[in-house]
Amino acid sequence: MEHEKYDRIVDALSRAGSIDEIQEQCSVLSEITGFDLFQYGAVIPNACTGPVAIIISGYPPEWLGHYLEQGYIGVDPVVTHCCSKMVAMNWEETKPMEQECKKIRKFMGESRDFGLKSGLSFPVHTPQGGLAILSLASSGKDHSQTKSFLNKTIPLVHRAAFHVHEAVQRVIGTSAMAHLQDPLTEREKDCLLWTADGKTSWETAKILGISERTVKYHLQNACVKLNAVNRSQAIARAVSLGLIRPTL
Repeated sequence: MEHEKYDRIVDALSRAGSIDEIQEQCSVLSEITGFDLFQYGAVIPNACTGPVAIIISGYPPEWLGHYLEQGYIGVDPVVTHCCSKMVAMNWEETKPMEQECKKIRKFMGESRDFGLKSGLSFPVHTPQGGLAILSLASSGKDHSQTKSFLNKTIPLVHRAAFHVHEAVQRVIGTSAMAHLQDPLTEREKDCLLWTADGKTSWETAKILGISERTVKYHLQNACVKLNAVNRSQAIARAVSLGLIRPTL
């Protein structure tokens, strides 16, 4: 990645006033580094409301919905790595894990089926205990194994990840969260959270002590309020808005 292009991205992030503007720069970052897709996810501490989860995604929306529905955050080796490590992760590092763990093998196989064939992920840890992960992924040829590519790309993108995170914190702190109105009832949130954990409507009903019909009613209401066409989209939107926080 040319330093001039990187500097333009950093400058744009420093002036970004909305999540949409940050998403645009993440898209540019993935493009100039030769990747097709990106995703930023973070858990940001907030003294007033509690931790806020946010996702800015350029991944296929079908994969994001499937990921949340299946509760894959507890299986994803990238999340496991980034929770405890400061260095970037090349997805090639998951190959030995796939041989040892059936769940990881299934997860990685499904992610490749959705077009996430190779990639790099960059953790950002904050003094307040927050965690963010910026991932760049490719749906085509795996070019992330070239040593010269890795040596050139990883340092710059990792620094860019910090600028992305700073921009998100600034936008959330000054506008997005300040004007956010929570349209979901506590029961609607409960139903979305258990659905995100992979539970069926029947299982959710048993857990919450209500009827399956009532669960479906709450999920339908949540879809309407969030302007989502299905449960997967409703979950993804609720997470990105910080309305629900799936368990890490």
